[in-house]
Amino acid sequence: MTGALRLWEGEVLTEWVDANRHMNDGCYAVAFGEASWRVQDHLGLHADYRARTGGTLYSVEAHLTWARELSLGQRLHVESFVLGADAKRLRVFHRLFASGEGYCAATMDVMMLHVVQGEGGVRTSPFPGDVARRIELVAAEHATLGVPEEAGRSVRDIGIRGS
Repeated sequence: MTGALRLWEGEVLTEWVDANRHMNDGCYAVAFGEASWRVQDHLGLHADYRARTGGTLYSVEAHLTWARELSLGQRLHVESFVLGADAKRLRVFHRLFASGEGYCAATMDVMMLHVVQGEGGVRTSPFPGDVARRIELVAAEHATLGVPEEAGRSVRDIGIRGS
């Protein structure tokens, strides 16, 4: 593996287009969600793992940025970076590209939590050893690429009353 993970490709679907004839805000999150599933699978938290253990990732915090509009039928792909992890948390950064045009249209910085789902409900759980090692390897390689400029952004205060 070298560079970002390119695990999801798709296109702007009819149901993703809004009244302005562009991809709706929320559908960027749908594309990023699909990419997050592919990252989860790549790290060993795939369907077999989920069925066997009840373990999976839940997204618990995310920040999206939009840079360019996307239109019906445009081909897309996501490049994903593992920015870090601890015993139970995984931070992934995604960039959504218009494949044919080569520009980045949006980004998502997401924190995910490893949980186990069972009869007693959902509880946080450390990553199993093999998955933790895989995450560590991917994160170490991605660390050599530098931190994406958009990572860690937040909505800035513009003088909202009461804040």
